[in-house]
Amino acid sequence: MNKSIISFSIQGFIIAVILYILGLAAFKNLFPGKYFSGFYGVIIIVFGVTVFFHSILVKAAAKQNMAFINKFLAFTGFKLLMYLFFIIGYIFLIGTQPVSFLLTFLLSYLVFTVFEVVSILEFLKKNYSKSASTNQ
Repeated sequence: MNKSIISFSIQGFIIAVILYILGLAAFKNLFPGKYFSGFYGVIIIVFGVTVFFHSILVKAAAKQNMAFINKFLAFTGFKLLMYLFFIIGYIFLIGTQPVSFLLTFLLSYLVFTVFEVVSILEFLKKNYSKSASTNQ
């Protein structure tokens, strides 16, 4: 496995733990009536999907720029559809505390998306600087 993927996974796990601790503190202390017992599951799902798609994108970025651009667009769209089906499925099948679920999901999605974009940009800058120095 690529070092950047392992590093991304470890950093993502740390972010997931921080989100869990903050979520637990917020639900227990600030919003005790809105406690959503499955919030940790949402964090785990968003973390897992993010790591999975990040590993695919890193492998695509190592090959060619056009392959990366195409895969980035395709996988971003696919990931959004997966999340949409997840949200709709939860609301229609389980449906308990939909507001707490949606807030937890949106916060997790936002945090992990920012983390993924920053990580991909750093990876691309490193690869671009390496390829530029070897081509000269």
